[in-house]
Amino acid sequence: MLSAEEVRRQFAEICDHLDPLSGQKSLLDFSTRLIQQYADLEADMDSRLEDVTMLHNISRSLMSILDVDDLLRNIVDSVKERLCVASCSLLLLDQNKAQLQIHAASGNRFDNKMLRETRIPVGEGISGTVAQTGEPILVRDIESDPTWGRSNRAGYSSRSLLCVPMKVQDEVIGVLNVNEKKNGTPFDEYDLKILSILAANASAALASARFVNQIRGKESLISNIAQSVPSGILALGLDGQVLLVNRLLRRFMKIEDSTPTGKSYRSVLDPGVLGMLEPIITRAWETGTLSPETIEIVRDDSLLPLEVTGALLRDQEFTITGLLLSFRDISESREIDKLRRLDQMKSNFVSVASHELRTPLTSMIASLSLLNSSGDAGMNESQRSLIRILYRNSKRLLDLVNDILDLSRLESETITLRSKKTRIGSLLLHAIDSMRQAAEAKGIQIQCKASESLEFVLDEEKFEQVLLNLLSNAIKFTPEGGRIALSAERAPGSELRIQVSDTGTGIPDEDTERIFDKFYQVEDAPNRTSQGTGLGLAICRKIVELHQGTIWVESELGKGSTFVIEVPCPATVESPASVSAE
Repeated sequence: MLSAEEVRRQFAEICDHLDPLSGQKSLLDFSTRLIQQYADLEADMDSRLEDVTMLHNISRSLMSILDVDDLLRNIVDSVKERLCVASCSLLLLDQNKAQLQIHAASGNRFDNKMLRETRIPVGEGISGTVAQTGEPILVRDIESDPTWGRSNRAGYSSRSLLCVPMKVQDEVIGVLNVNEKKNGTPFDEYDLKILSILAANASAALASARFVNQIRGKESLISNIAQSVPSGILALGLDGQVLLVNRLLRRFMKIEDSTPTGKSYRSVLDPGVLGMLEPIITRAWETGTLSPETIEIVRDDSLLPLEVTGALLRDQEFTITGLLLSFRDISESREIDKLRRLDQMKSNFVSVASHELRTPLTSMIASLSLLNSSGDAGMNESQRSLIRILYRNSKRLLDLVNDILDLSRLESETITLRSKKTRIGSLLLHAIDSMRQAAEAKGIQIQCKASESLEFVLDEEKFEQVLLNLLSNAIKFTPEGGRIALSAERAPGSELRIQVSDTGTGIPDEDTERIFDKFYQVEDAPNRTSQGTGLGLAICRKIVELHQGTIWVESELGKGSTFVIEVPCPATVESPASVSAE
């Protein structure tokens, strides 16, 4: 196309060298060519104006799409339609920026398998090279191209193709490919400019969509957290507008407005609640913090106590942006406090009552024992029988009082173990000696097997109480002429294992767990003739647990029971010698 200067020069040359007649014809021909060139220039300017308008419209359209998948599809569709190409593909770099993957494509050459499986390493092929260098590649004819046409080793099926990088802040995030114009002409520099502009707009739109989705994701996460916390949440802006209300606060305050966000909290909250909260909110704004305060709101014809705390919201520059209030239901805490106080009152009562009972009971038992051992003392047989009954029942009552006191102290967790290195064999023998008279009265044999020098660190006095309780139960529920066996050994892992076995009546399977509960006694036990307080095994379990151990029972009805204790303790080396009692 001729410039204005060239037009003037040629016109002057024609006027100087041609005769008038021939000059007129030459001038006419030149004018015709000039008019045609200006017509072509006007058409080209119109086309480029259409391109600019199209690019503007595409850019505006892409920026309005926030769904990434929809955006990518719109990009390839827009490029394919504008450049009138056979196919278009958009490839993005993976997280490691090591390879490209097709995320959107349009054209017959792309099938589902190709879209799903295509991976192009960075630096390989046209797309990989563009991703690596950040520079576009224009191939007018693949067969004659000096770089990519050498025997077409890459196997490109298109003759003309164009690939441009997609960049965000000068960093390549992917590439945009087009293949073959539909009219058969090769791509040129103008097509490259148009595609580069489209790629730049697409990159900006993609970055914007990702950013908005990221912000929405964070907002969604914050909202989900706020909805899930076990407290009512109310967030306010600087002008008192509601920024956030979670579900729990809606339930607490009975907020029926489905869209309270952006409205003044004064129009959202119930007037009764507002009257209590207004001074709290004012203090929070003034002081910047809010110590826990309690309000009571009416809900379902009852008062619901809520603990209110608050703090100012600040941005990264520490500028105040709002106020956050938290509302916690403390009705359950109040009930727990009441129960705790009642439990403490119960413990105090049990302790005082037991102490008050034990003193006169001890005196009564001593007096009854003296009367029972004083021989005739002027009493007939009926009177002596009454004395024996009083003595026996007073002794049982004292045992019950002692058990209640022991269990109360154990449950209060105020007992300190006086642990020391203890010879387990001697401990078992002492327990057997204490129960020997009761066993001999029923003709029951007690056997003991334990290593003589087996030593463990434990509270000897309390552990002897466990053994006495277990032996007492075994004697009670073992028929005359039966057998009881005690054994102690070091179990795997340096644990102390003690077993108390009997040939008694046994325990039903459904009761083997419950017998360690307070006051629980097996109902309708076969041949049961003895009574007890139902506290002995509960005391045993508490003492064993204080030693970080466990206790359980293995039993079979009619064949007997075995109580097993395992306690983790440091052990010394034991000698092969053993003790036995029979």
